[in-house]
Formats: sequence, structure tokens, C-alpha cells
Amino acid sequence: MAGALDPKLIFTSENMDRCFNFFDIDNSGFISIDEFLDIFKLNDEEKFENELKTIPEFQNKDELDRYEFEKIIKKMINM
Repeated sequence: MAGALDPKLIFTSENMDRCFNFFDIDNSGFISIDEFLDIFKLNDEEKFENELKTIPEFQNKDELDRYEFEKIIKKMINM
């Protein structure tokens, strides 16, 4: 059923704000690699951190702003 839904109806600006705020644990206005790691609590955090650093928006820095976060999400869902 979820696959039949229009992504444009789900990934609204309001929903993207909610999602961003969920990851922005310290309310800094940025999502850091550490915040991703805190949320996912993975067994192999080093591997996950290295994978995050391959995302172009994370290269040469350790955090994303709201715009960069939305850009990544939209890439992931081909929107």
C-alpha cells in the first residue's frame, strides 16, 4: 500500500521538517554524523560513519543543514 502512495504527498515540507528535527537531537539546526549514529545505534558504527562520509553532502564536513538533508532524502526516493 505504501508503494502506491505519491511521494510528493508524503514528503511535504512539513513532514521533512519533522524528520529533520527528529535527527537534529541537539536542536542546533544541523544533523551531525554523531546524531545519525545515536539514532541508529548500530553494531558497526565505524562502518556506518564511513558510509555516511561517502555522501557528497557530508564530504569535508560532519553535519548537514535542513536543505542538504532534504536533498539526500529526495535522492534516495528518486524524487
